Amino acid sequence: MNKVKIFSFLFILIFILQYCRSIGIDNKEYIPKEINDLVVKVTAAGNEYFNKKDKTKKDFIVPSQIEKKIIELIPPNAKVSGYKKDEFKNILVTVVDGADWYYYTFSSQGNLINLRYKNYETYKDLRPGKIILRGSKKNLSKSKIPNEIEATIVSLPLNESIYEIYTIESAYGIKYLVTGNGMAYFIHPSGQLQAAGLIKNGALNENDSSNNESLKSYSEVINDCNFLLKKYKKKFNVFSNIKTIKKSINPNSSFRFIVIGDNRSDKKIFSSIIEHISLLKPKPLFIVNTGDMVAHGYAKEYADYFIPVMSKNNIPFLVSIGNHDDGVRDSTFEFQYLFGKNTLNYYFDTENYRFIMFDNASRINGKGESLPWLEKVLKNTPLNKSKIVFSHKPPAVLTRWAWHAWDKKNSEIFVKLMRKFNVKHVFLGHIHGYSTATIDGIDYTVTGGGGAPLRNKFGKNGDVFHYIICDAMPDGTIKQKVVKFYENRENQ
Repeated sequence: MNKVKIFSFLFILIFILQYCRSIGIDNKEYIPKEINDLVVKVTAAGNEYFNKKDKTKKDFIVPSQIEKKIIELIPPNAKVSGYKKDEFKNILVTVVDGADWYYYTFSSQGNLINLRYKNYETYKDLRPGKIILRGSKKNLSKSKIPNEIEATIVSLPLNESIYEIYTIESAYGIKYLVTGNGMAYFIHPSGQLQAAGLIKNGALNENDSSNNESLKSYSEVINDCNFLLKKYKKKFNVFSNIKTIKKSINPNSSFRFIVIGDNRSDKKIFSSIIEHISLLKPKPLFIVNTGDMVAHGYAKEYADYFIPVMSKNNIPFLVSIGNHDDGVRDSTFEFQYLFGKNTLNYYFDTENYRFIMFDNASRINGKGESLPWLEKVLKNTPLNKSKIVFSHKPPAVLTRWAWHAWDKKNSEIFVKLMRKFNVKHVFLGHIHGYSTATIDGIDYTVTGGGGAPLRNKFGKNGDVFHYIICDAMPDGTIKQKVVKFYENRENQ
């Protein structure tokens, strides 16, 4: 065979392979059935089951003295959301007052031993041992105690003659600290008890930026990013990855991408999912994360948790920011340092699709600030392109999601935009599980099974670690498979 014939044969072979790839048969479908001691199961898309069990239902009798104390301690308009026991037979009580959540722990004898406060709109988090800024504790004369604070002290189990009171600085302003009977109580200037803990367990620990990432100065954050993240900026830059993705897509052919969310807590699960994705055939062209990649968005968390896992994978990575990705002082500095500036809201086009990443979770845009941007991007999408939207928080228009969702007002605007501009599919995270719905004819998927603690809300088909395989077809439709991970076969 002469050289001309050899080159002709190779040319024809390459043409055939490219054609096969264009119609999606270049690689035989391969999805590993096991990975790192985890059993893998693939199911069709869809799960609208919702566990409507009343969270306040008690499976044990709560002592009357504890119920009485709860009434004394909780805010006037707050409601008890749940009771349960832990492995030490302590009684855990969750109390909700709008965006304010209070987590009380009572001993089996009925004594308050811990209280943590969180606000899920401002992301304030007050827990014993993490509140006092170093050197800020100052003794306060009992004669100068404000009336609101004195009224709260009366309700606490203290010996009036021996307790001590101080003012302290926290990351969220001045608090009043009361100590006595081995306990430390942290009171807001309004008089509301916000945190409490045992002194022997470190409730009086003082904090600074050396042992509390949230207290770091702007210059310290920059230094951390330069030291820990700089060498990974090129790999994770969203806009560089988009260029790679667009070069890899053949016009008018199918292609595969992955959607995963909320991988922030369990490195074993997260690592196994990413390793599993890397073994798929056909190989995905990109991965989209619907947010909450790390616990707080600190540079050290990206360096210790996220990067070691993702650096082993060569598939381009895109992300829609989650509320846990905000970083120090909710600035999103670390997020935009690693993934690129202007990555809170962005989009890119292929031949038949427009992929839109929309921020509804950061402190910067979490109250609907980006809705005008979203409307403009949707409105200006060419008619021949299917619109796929990725965001973090689900809309609070369905009962099954409303308990942990974006606020109702902005959710209603969001849903109307999805309908008005005939969005093909919306992918979300935030709720740790798998759930689907069709709202006003538009398909929605919550995929929050990347490693964060699962919620007991969506049954055996939804309360599972997972990711989603999406095959984007030339006609603008998305074919989905859900890849689920189990510790053992009995849990399937």
